[in-house]
Amino acid sequence: MFKRKNIFTVIVSLMLTAALMIGVMISFSACEAENGAAPFDDETSISDENDAFDGDSIGGNNEEEDVFDEENDGVSSDSSVDEEGTDSSTDNENGDDGSSAPSDGDNDTSVNDDDVLPFSITCVSGSENAYSINGRTVTFTSLTQDSVYSISGSIYGNIIIDVGDEYKLDIELCGFTLTSDTVSPIVILSGNEISLSAKKGYENFIYDKRTAVNENDESVYSAAVYSFCDLEICGKGSLSLISENNNGIHSKDDLKLKNLMLYVKCKDNALKGNDSVEIESGATTLIATLGDCIKTSNSDISEKGKQRGTVTISGGTHELFSACDAIDAAYDVIIDGSMTVINIYTDKYSEYSEEVTAVDNDEYYIRFSTSSYKYSVKYYNSDDDFLWVDAEYHSKVSGGRSNYYYYSFPKMNGYASLQIYIYSSDSVTSQGKDYLGYTDYIAPSDVYDTVAFTSRWNSISYSWTNYTTSVSSGGPGGMGGMGGPGGMVAGNTDKGDHSTKGIKAANSIVINNGTLNITSYDDAIHANSTSTLENGEVGSGNVTINGGRIRISSSDDGLHADGTLTVNAGEIDII
Repeated sequence: MFKRKNIFTVIVSLMLTAALMIGVMISFSACEAENGAAPFDDETSISDENDAFDGDSIGGNNEEEDVFDEENDGVSSDSSVDEEGTDSSTDNENGDDGSSAPSDGDNDTSVNDDDVLPFSITCVSGSENAYSINGRTVTFTSLTQDSVYSISGSIYGNIIIDVGDEYKLDIELCGFTLTSDTVSPIVILSGNEISLSAKKGYENFIYDKRTAVNENDESVYSAAVYSFCDLEICGKGSLSLISENNNGIHSKDDLKLKNLMLYVKCKDNALKGNDSVEIESGATTLIATLGDCIKTSNSDISEKGKQRGTVTISGGTHELFSACDAIDAAYDVIIDGSMTVINIYTDKYSEYSEEVTAVDNDEYYIRFSTSSYKYSVKYYNSDDDFLWVDAEYHSKVSGGRSNYYYYSFPKMNGYASLQIYIYSSDSVTSQGKDYLGYTDYIAPSDVYDTVAFTSRWNSISYSWTNYTTSVSSGGPGGMGGMGGPGGMVAGNTDKGDHSTKGIKAANSIVINNGTLNITSYDDAIHANSTSTLENGEVGSGNVTINGGRIRISSSDDGLHADGTLTVNAGEIDII
């Protein structure tokens, strides 16, 4: 009996002792938690699969890259957004937060702290682990569904997006700075639709510090943000983009802007969408020191039956400073929205303009010492594959007793040769009919931009050269000597040899509403009807004003319609 009692006492004592120890441990852990200390160290919280990442790596599971101080907006990947859009706490150290850092250690993710500042990438929704890091390059691939990723911090390198054509990808910019001096900062090779979204409350920056690249060489990507697919720039935060020697934002398809505060300063085109540019809302400041602010280049019909080449602005406040045209549309310009405000300054009226060279990378020129002719050009691959374009009067360069008359026509890629047809000045260019003569098939030039005609002994010869504002004083057809400044036959004779219009369209311009203040060195509003568009039509040249408030100060024409000018309503003040 005594023996049993002793055993019972011992058991009870042991149980009390164990309970006391557990209580002490719980109290100790709770105390640590109150003081902000983690109950486990880094070695126990990181799985063996992530042991390949050292303190200098930039993988998504590394603690050092996920922590930012208050100067970087206090962003930390320890706080992410779940699929329902609510804040949820995650444990990055355990790799369970859906971040897309590779966990097998196969990718080269090591970088030098002197080159790359900390940054964080978080999968908000959709396909996890859809990016890889190699040196200074972050590449997004392998989407299996529409996905959203957020990125914050700083990268001295570049981002490549190549996610295929099936799914959409939204990149949220949450206090992010991207700088590159060797390649385009962001290149989008594929995607159903790509969106760069500046999140509310965050300032974001993209710097393209490269030397100038050839805009026609697609292998080097001539814009700070260059996309081969539809691109949307949106959000309720801000994005500032500085392209020191190249273009700003360029989509080879459609480019759309919405909501955000956007600042772009670049050499050539600030915003270019080959197929269209649509600005729905927001506030933009666009500065092109040597080129256009907003531009489209295609005027054909898409496979879905959509007319390409239109610039549409339906809301927001926009400041446009351009050395050349502020808006240059390959088809239409449409301006709408009672709250839309557009302020335009071109050429010398833009405080940012630099001296523009005579050569336009998008155009060829025909030069002759007489204005007695008109021209059309046939781009040719085969009898079943060719394209006609009309040459449009461009400028007159005078010097002494001689003149050069320049006619411009667009450079069309993808054709093996071109042929120039000559017509009398009083004829209607009919593209291959009723011509006076034509050249042989000429190979397009990557070095020269001008086909110069010379008349001697009742014959005309031609050769490639470059556009010049110099002209000889030794008679027609001469090649040497210095001449006076370039000018137009009529209007502002002090204009340069490049277009510096406020709003220009190859087909028509429609203004339904809004407030427009245009200070231009060339025509303020100008619609062409002198070229055959890629859809096979000749531009209408119509300008229609249905409302709005328009104030114009121009060194040339205020409103210029090659076709019909119609004013149905609105207030127009031309000074």
